[in-house]
Amino acid sequence: MATKKATKGAGFSELRNAVKNGELENVYIFYGEESYLRQRYLEEIKEPLIPVGFEEFNFHRLSGKGLNVQTLSETVEAMPMMAQCTMVIVTDMDIFKLDESQRTALIDLLSDFPEYCTLIFVYDQIEYKRDGKMKKLIAALDNYVTEVEFAQQEREQLLRWLKRRFAAVGHD
Repeated sequence: MATKKATKGAGFSELRNAVKNGELENVYIFYGEESYLRQRYLEEIKEPLIPVGFEEFNFHRLSGKGLNVQTLSETVEAMPMMAQCTMVIVTDMDIFKLDESQRTALIDLLSDFPEYCTLIFVYDQIEYKRDGKMKKLIAALDNYVTEVEFAQQEREQLLRWLKRRFAAVGHD
């Protein structure tokens, strides 16, 4: 997997362009207060990756509570069945509260991530907050993960979105 350098604040625009151009990264972290927008982009990523009817084999949702990196690795490394890709969504796994061996296993997974899989860590109920003391994990995140903050949208952006939605159904 190619290394990825994170740019502060550029994650959302990068994601929007990647979805539009079909050039998705392998690992994402989604966080922020705009849950509708986050859910919409999860669906927009899933649509081209997972063929209809094969979700049971190639689309996996895992809860971060009680999840260990071994189970995550097994799910991520499972080959796609009758499709090109697999997609794994992990909800509310606080990667900064993992013990040392689990963090090391996660770093190893990220550094040798399978090309056929897209992994998205979604922070919904818990806050995503980097712990600067964990330098190896931070370095791995900077190199292999695209962080996307779904911040509250500005009024102008919301008005443009409303106009597009109304125009799509023939109203203004």
